[in-house]
Amino acid sequence: MGGFVERENKFYPINEIWSSADGRSWTLAAANPGWQARGGGTLVVFNEKLWLLGGTSQYRHKDDEALFNDVWSTENGVDWTNVSPHATWTPRAFHTALTHSGRLWVLGGGYWSGKPALYSDVWSTLDGIQWKQHTDRANWQGRIWATAVSYAGMLWIMGGFVGSPRGGANDVWYSRNGRSWLPYLASQPSWVPRLAQSAIVFDDKLWIVAGSNGEYYNDVWFLDVVAWSGDSVFNKILKSIFQPVESMRSFFS
Repeated sequence: MGGFVERENKFYPINEIWSSADGRSWTLAAANPGWQARGGGTLVVFNEKLWLLGGTSQYRHKDDEALFNDVWSTENGVDWTNVSPHATWTPRAFHTALTHSGRLWVLGGGYWSGKPALYSDVWSTLDGIQWKQHTDRANWQGRIWATAVSYAGMLWIMGGFVGSPRGGANDVWYSRNGRSWLPYLASQPSWVPRLAQSAIVFDDKLWIVAGSNGEYYNDVWFLDVVAWSGDSVFNKILKSIFQPVESMRSFFS
């Protein structure tokens, strides 16, 4: 759905929608679904609909002119509704979006250029129209091309392109409320810093797959904390983390 295609060393946005029942045979569902051609948007399932959030019509930027902060939804992938032409959050691309605790979330993003914009704000909504800002600057560095999931009752964000040191990252952060974030230090990631990786929850584990950082990777890693049931999830994670008391109160409030 959407994305960029390369022609003669230039990237052009598209808005085609394709579907498949088996991953082998693909059908063009819509050649022009109504929303402007783009790449760097996010696609997520929420309330039994597909949602498209933001993106950009340019791969590289001098400013934020080509960025979107529109919100679209569909029940069939073909007929789209413009839920919000301009959401409250700043126009952006290469952000992360996910569903967690009955809400639709947007984390980070920005745009790519010689001096990229890298955001670390966190937003959520119940309906795609009214958005709540949980923080304008999370504890983690602003980033693009990160991944985020809902896992073990918490929000998680990891990796992506950050400004310092410039390049891919392999830090992992989690939050119960989207406002207060803590680094996952119980086991420092063994996977090398990267951006544009895939992250999914499968078989009660958090999986990191592939990515790049000047070279392309095809490794696969997983984290298993769901086996720590109930309150022990937090006890296990926090056991090896030294944090100020006030920070912990904020996290659990």
